Amino acid sequence: MRRKDYTFTASGTLQQAYIGEQVDVNFNISEIGIGGDTYVMYFSANGNNGSFEYAGTSYSAGESFDVPVGAFSGKYVGTTEGNHNITFTVRSSSDVEKTADVNINYERYEEPFELTVSQAPGERLEEEPFNITVITNAVGTHDPAVTYQMTFSFNGNRVGYFFYGGNRYDEGETIPLNYGSTNLTFYPETPNTFTIDFEVENSTGHSKSGSTFVDTLGRPVALVKGEKHNVSCGGLNGCDYQVRIYTCFDIGCSEAYGGATLDQVEIRIFNRSTNRWDTRLFNYNEATGSGVDRYFMLEEEPRESRLKYLDQDFEVRVRDTNGQWSDKVTGRVVRV
Repeated sequence: MRRKDYTFTASGTLQQAYIGEQVDVNFNISEIGIGGDTYVMYFSANGNNGSFEYAGTSYSAGESFDVPVGAFSGKYVGTTEGNHNITFTVRSSSDVEKTADVNINYERYEEPFELTVSQAPGERLEEEPFNITVITNAVGTHDPAVTYQMTFSFNGNRVGYFFYGGNRYDEGETIPLNYGSTNLTFYPETPNTFTIDFEVENSTGHSKSGSTFVDTLGRPVALVKGEKHNVSCGGLNGCDYQVRIYTCFDIGCSEAYGGATLDQVEIRIFNRSTNRWDTRLFNYNEATGSGVDRYFMLEEEPRESRLKYLDQDFEVRVRDTNGQWSDKVTGRVVRV
């Protein structure tokens, strides 16, 4: 008995594609004579790796699936570089087998790019975060499927970290980037002058390096002591009594850095009369004395028992003309 026969054709819509790119393939099964058979199809790719999507389902080489009589189409995806000689095989329920070939040359997509690194304007202050912008710009057309990432390092010791997208990133850790412009916040941890080196790479294997120089102004340092002094002693009235807070004395002085000067002093001291803390703010040039003896007189009384700050705890910090405050220095008023 003569078997039923048919014709089978296949044609790809592209002969050149990038790895991972889908290529539409059109098919046609035309029955000769009476017809009425059912058909299955599978493919092989001549040693290359790929998959074929039909009717919403993806199939690997050698997996068969039902196909209709007439025109239909699917999508082939190559996952390896090179010429994919794809053979589609159809077998009918009458056990008649037909083949058709489609050739697609798959290339690896590459996206060379330019890298720009820029800092937010203004002076860099110790422990004050600032923005650094990383800009990637493809040489040619950007493929939205291409991703970018960055690592950073320092010349010497670690001097800070980045905060981006709700996460902290330290030296050597990988930061995912947007294509185009990405704003990251850098937190300096030392007042040093340093360079941050960047390495940006995309998913096509292209990379670029860049760097930015950071000049961080150090915060001022407070050197402080508190003393009670007896002054104007002699005669019928005895002595007067003063409570002083020194910001410069024999072992050293409070100091500003990077060309700045000190402009304010904040003194918090416990008031034994009210049983509360008092806060006093002075301009630095209001200090009494000169050279290595500069102090702020908080009170003077003719009787020692009237002193509110005698033997009390204090906290002092100084501010420089860059607007930076020093760490607080704590101590207690001592009798001299």
